[in-house]
Amino acid sequence: MPKGAYRLLYRVGRRVANGRLYGTSTYKGIRAFLRRKLVEDEVVETNGFKMVVDRDLSAFDPTMVGTGKPVWEPEMVEFLRKIVKPGWTVMDLGAESGYFALLMSQLVGNSGHVYAFEADPASVVRINKSVALNRFSNITVIGKAVSDQPGIAKFYPDGMRGALGYHRFGNQDGIEVECASVDSVIPPDVKVSFFKMDIEGSEWKALKGMQRTLRSCNSFITEFLTPGLRRTGGDPWAYLAQLADSGFTRIFDVDAMRETSAAELKDSVQGAHHARGTAAYPQSLLLARRATRMRTAGRVGIATVSVLRRTGISRPRSSRT
Repeated sequence: MPKGAYRLLYRVGRRVANGRLYGTSTYKGIRAFLRRKLVEDEVVETNGFKMVVDRDLSAFDPTMVGTGKPVWEPEMVEFLRKIVKPGWTVMDLGAESGYFALLMSQLVGNSGHVYAFEADPASVVRINKSVALNRFSNITVIGKAVSDQPGIAKFYPDGMRGALGYHRFGNQDGIEVECASVDSVIPPDVKVSFFKMDIEGSEWKALKGMQRTLRSCNSFITEFLTPGLRRTGGDPWAYLAQLADSGFTRIFDVDAMRETSAAELKDSVQGAHHARGTAAYPQSLLLARRATRMRTAGRVGIATVSVLRRTGISRPRSSRT
């Protein structure tokens, strides 16, 4: 059978199986066979680096490859380019395919360092292949789930939707993975300047296990997924309150390109729930102590970030194009 036909069957089969057969021995056997026949890691080039991806599980938009534009989350790419500085030590908590870890490796340069944490063993292999392809010597890949303490937990791999402790979208093929706290991995003498955290609701647990490392950070980006936070046993608003207690009192909504507050976020989530019967979509939030000013760049919607001395986040100002 031609490979194109295999690929079509694989994609159609995933949709059908998600509804009725997912998790059964029949489904697992068919899926394993089709993946052996079809799925091969591909190397794409984006943002000036090469990257090994499984496009069937990745968040990548293949139509963007080769255009010279960011393949995924262009706003976040521009954000990081403005925030992350040469010589910094940074972390990517929930690195998935390694996209942002590789980008930050470029930004911090040889004098900086990136610690990339990822729970999915298959993703860890791809990240390491990408690091080798680019000959990056400033990335340390940690193949563990980020949590509040060491141990073993059930992880449900599903590309960018992989989650610790619960399954999403019908994915019931859980695997046991090793967990670690950030403070148990990052050496005490290492000062982390910035990190990005996207671990599908386990952010509150990670925060509990990184209080020492957090002291040297002035800002970081976190996913704020209210259903995920609740499914892992957390409380979204207690999570933001905990961050405020740690000194991160300024909140910038990366998706909306504007400054916000915990109270405003709560109102928007509750409003979305009442209007649509569902929780609000995941939001990317920049939390900061000081020294960051944001403004939007006209209709493009790209955040411009200026790191200033001893100032807070100013309200965004629109500029005309």
